[in-house]
Amino acid sequence: MLYLAIDACYTNNEGHVAGVEFTQDSAVKNTYFSHLEYVAEYQSGEFYKRELPCIKKLLEEHQLTPECIIIDGYVYLENTV
Repeated sequence: MLYLAIDACYTNNEGHVAGVEFTQDSAVKNTYFSHLEYVAEYQSGEFYKRELPCIKKLLEEHQLTPECIIIDGYVYLENTV
């Protein structure tokens, strides 16, 4: 099984995204980088407007078809206990 861990960062209105492809035993197979000249402004709860275009660009640009994508995200989780 191939996994792809992805994270994105932003400079002004530009997006930079990186991915690390690895196997179940944590062996790194490859690394990938993509750049977007424009990304939408951050809006809480609207992941699809800012982060998702970066992920799609990385997948399409490098023709990636991982079985599992792990996305580094920043969220607050309520204490439900």
